[in-house]
Amino acid sequence: MKNQTFVCGTLFHLYISTLKSINYHKSGVKTLLIITDFTPGIKNIANSLIQKDIFDDLLIVPTIKIKSELYKKESHLKRIRYRNNLTIKNIEENSNIINFYPFIENSEINLFSSKGFSNTFFILKFKKNYIRMIEDGYRNYNPRIGWVKAFKRKYILRTVIGEGRDKEIKDIQVQYPDKLPKYVKHKGTELNLKYLQERLTTEETNTLLSIFLKNNTINISSEKNLILITQPLSEDRLISEKAKIQLYQNILDKYLKDYNLYIKTHPRELTDYKAVLDVDFVEIPRDFPLELLNFFKAINFNLGITIFSSALDNLNCVENKIFIGEEILKKYK
Repeated sequence: MKNQTFVCGTLFHLYISTLKSINYHKSGVKTLLIITDFTPGIKNIANSLIQKDIFDDLLIVPTIKIKSELYKKESHLKRIRYRNNLTIKNIEENSNIINFYPFIENSEINLFSSKGFSNTFFILKFKKNYIRMIEDGYRNYNPRIGWVKAFKRKYILRTVIGEGRDKEIKDIQVQYPDKLPKYVKHKGTELNLKYLQERLTTEETNTLLSIFLKNNTINISSEKNLILITQPLSEDRLISEKAKIQLYQNILDKYLKDYNLYIKTHPRELTDYKAVLDVDFVEIPRDFPLELLNFFKAINFNLGITIFSSALDNLNCVENKIFIGEEILKKYK
């Protein structure tokens, strides 16, 4: 079995990669963890995973910073015309990635994000590698690249299309392969998250909890509980900050009733919900992958609500799940 390279930008990516790396290590496979600067706090967690020998090595590639600097120094026309070369050149010059080429070239590459700067780099640079795209939640099943944009990227710009359409992506590993868009469904294979979690020993589980929880604790009432999973809707410019706050307040006004409220804020959100929501609630630590709640057998939520976060779908401790749906955002624009 080949060595594995994991490219992560979010805590969910990191959590799935951690489960897979532990599983690969049991077969003697070496793993390299590559993280970007997409999510605050991810570097500290990655360093802890290395210290516990969950991955064999770590590389930090600050793609957000690199892309930002590229946009400052190069014209729009040049960025379009020389997109592929500029992507490779700038990542090589602004990270230590070249030193890791011998390992990466002899490994399978695991990407998560369906598109973006880091994915473009790995697809362009390592065309001969077996490249796998792994579950990234909602985006895998709800493509945003239409056929016009796909045609433009492939035949005019001659660059990476994204969303698993490129021939270099051999395998799209998701929890629901049958729900993939029809043009990539033939690449779909199953990601059995439950199996990966159940394979962990008690010691491995406790190690993960200590790394991701750090010094935080999670105390959940034994009575009626509601968990609200928020998303970076304003940070991603889907709606304004004011509209986002109003949206979540309206949801709570409708559903909260006599529940004890717990809110899991997305790590990239800047919103202080304690200051802006007119409700009492307990905040679950931001730098904590929600899927880890499945390891707490005593925790139970009667109701879970989110706009379209796939994290809710991954929770076994929620009895009733409400997905409001992305369509509601149109009312708040």
